[in-house]
Amino acid sequence: MSLSTVVPRSRTERILAAGALADSVGTGLYTTAGIIFFTRFVGLSAAEVGLGMAIAGVAGFLAAVPLGHLADRWGARDVAVGLALIQSVLMAAFAIVQSFTGFVVVVMLFCAAERGTWTARSAMVAGLVPAESRVRAQAYMRSVFNLGVAVGALLAGAALQADSKGLYLAVILGNAASFAIYAAFASRLPRIAGLATATTRSLKDVLPVLRDWPYLSLGLLNGFLSIHATVLLIGLPLWLSEHTSAPRVMISWLFLLNTVMAVLLQVRASRGSNTVRGAARALALSAGATATACLLFAPAANLPAWAAVGLLGAGTVVLTVGELLQSAGSWGLSFGLTRGEAHGSHQGAFSLGDSLKDILGPMLVISVAIALGPVGWLVLAALFAAGGLLVTPATRWAEAHGSRTTTPVLAVAGVR
Repeated sequence: MSLSTVVPRSRTERILAAGALADSVGTGLYTTAGIIFFTRFVGLSAAEVGLGMAIAGVAGFLAAVPLGHLADRWGARDVAVGLALIQSVLMAAFAIVQSFTGFVVVVMLFCAAERGTWTARSAMVAGLVPAESRVRAQAYMRSVFNLGVAVGALLAGAALQADSKGLYLAVILGNAASFAIYAAFASRLPRIAGLATATTRSLKDVLPVLRDWPYLSLGLLNGFLSIHATVLLIGLPLWLSEHTSAPRVMISWLFLLNTVMAVLLQVRASRGSNTVRGAARALALSAGATATACLLFAPAANLPAWAAVGLLGAGTVVLTVGELLQSAGSWGLSFGLTRGEAHGSHQGAFSLGDSLKDILGPMLVISVAIALGPVGWLVLAALFAAGGLLVTPATRWAEAHGSRTTTPVLAVAGVR
């Protein structure tokens, strides 16, 4: 493995990756122990936490495009920094939440800011990184993000083991600090000038991307194909623990396998996805890989432990390949099919599929694969395969409607 697949080449890419690493350690802390804090020490029920998160998901869905447009008007770097600082304050506010109403208010605002931050970060990559290197830059950030999440999850284990309110509060405040550290890294990047043309008054004129149905459709299709994440995080643990004879400790080992592959192979898997055609190919192949993983998971329920472990392990490897290809394909298509310079609005619109995945993915995986058993996994495989077959015509539709960007990216302040 060459050094270029581990260390970003340019200073800009290294700063972006360092910021992603700092942020991801906090994310690993929070996702591992945060929910337990709300149920153990705030006094919320699991149902209340789930309802609050669902409401927050809708808030994130509604905020994506408007906040992306804000990144276009005011400059992606400044908006990314500002939203990260807002996330820091809101995360710290969780430490003083004492009711369900307070939790819902804070988590709604946080998820809206989170979705806007991710949109602004993608627009920032478009504004600072040459077109041919954007997918690679996103791959570096995803690699270090996965690494940081793993580190944060290990650190959060101390809080889970001790079950101390003080340590849980340290987890919450540690995540809050990670957003501030990310903002400090991002502020070292060059400013990106906002679009002077983004000053129209009507929503119809301000957000033309909402009328770009081919681009929106491709984003929604990408969101469906990204349900591989739900398969890994929800479907696989439930299937292994409730329907197979494999030891439950395998869940941790399968997650570790996924993380190691993602850290080491994401940059390599992104090669060739810096063009629209290459990105579409990667996205279509990812659907085939995810479908194949479902086919491998299906028979594990009727086999002895050693065979079930082998199939689940092989399925996780193939599922991770699908994850790597889907990520690369989504970056290449979302950048390559952007019309003009409004990268923030387009990234926000493309991410609507991710929001729908977060809302609908768990229901789909549980009601089909888990509830129906091996037949359900076959149905899920067929759905992913069908989605893969739609990628090429959907991409051609988007290209035919003039969605590919043919103009320079947003100007970087002070750079010509």
